[in-house]
Amino acid sequence: MVVWLTSLFIKISLYLYVAVIALTHTFELHDHKPFTFSMTAMMIGLSLFMVKTKTELAHLLLHGEIVFLFITELIPATYLLVDWVRVRKTPGQSSTETDNVQH
Repeated sequence: MVVWLTSLFIKISLYLYVAVIALTHTFELHDHKPFTFSMTAMMIGLSLFMVKTKTELAHLLLHGEIVFLFITELIPATYLLVDWVRVRKTPGQSSTETDNVQH
């Protein structure tokens, strides 16, 4: 039980860290502190109000998993598409320089 709780805490902390860092990079900020408290409060609020009964939890697990997995699989493809568009639209590079860019 202790190992399970510890691993759950580490997993939630990692997700929170990734979300805060992603928002920081999205808004091109150098400091992550403005988002830390608000994201933590939002995570706590969502966890408390997302599911109120066992019936709602069962419904969410049965019907929401497919959408979650679909979105999770689309995220890497979206990053690849955005990277491809950004490389193609970089001004001042010739086509041979664009083809030789290593990621």
